[in-house]
Amino acid sequence: MKEKDRKTRETKTTVEGIIAASDWDENGNVTDIMILSADEEEYHIENGDLFLNLIRNTVEACGIVRQHRNGTRSIHIRKCSVLKNEFEDDLSVAGVR
Repeated sequence: MKEKDRKTRETKTTVEGIIAASDWDENGNVTDIMILSADEEEYHIENGDLFLNLIRNTVEACGIVRQHRNGTRSIHIRKCSVLKNEFEDDLSVAGVR
């Protein structure tokens, strides 16, 4: 099992940071998002379509983090809690698959 984890470079972890747009279509609509962590790391959100409504919010996201060969990181979020919301203080999204 450990060997497989080393080969795929996947780890279960928690990432805290701000959700931000990272790509847009020709009409200016957000098509891709990422988490910008406090330590200045960027994590592409693989299932980002589920979290588009959380752009510009500080979140704590738990999930599978992958380190890619080109040095980028991505996360498939399984659980996400809003820590700081620009509109309200108590928004939470949990149990995402």
